[in-house]
Amino acid sequence: MTVITQPMLIMAGPTILTLLIKKNVTLANAVLFVPLSLVCWWLKVPGILIGYSVALPCLVGLTHLLRARRVSHPVGTGQA
Repeated sequence: MTVITQPMLIMAGPTILTLLIKKNVTLANAVLFVPLSLVCWWLKVPGILIGYSVALPCLVGLTHLLRARRVSHPVGTGQA
């Protein structure tokens, strides 16, 4: 598995600061992942790795959303 260390370390500072000030994980994740592709591009990371760094959080978020919806409406409770 490929890990892009330098851009993640650059973005860790603003992310941790946002988390400590706002105490909002969703906002901190946005601060981390939204500019990540720009930081990777600035550091001349190959395009396939930039695509991977964008696609992976999207895939994880989508699978979490699907599982959270399934758990919020358990089968057999009579709810439609």
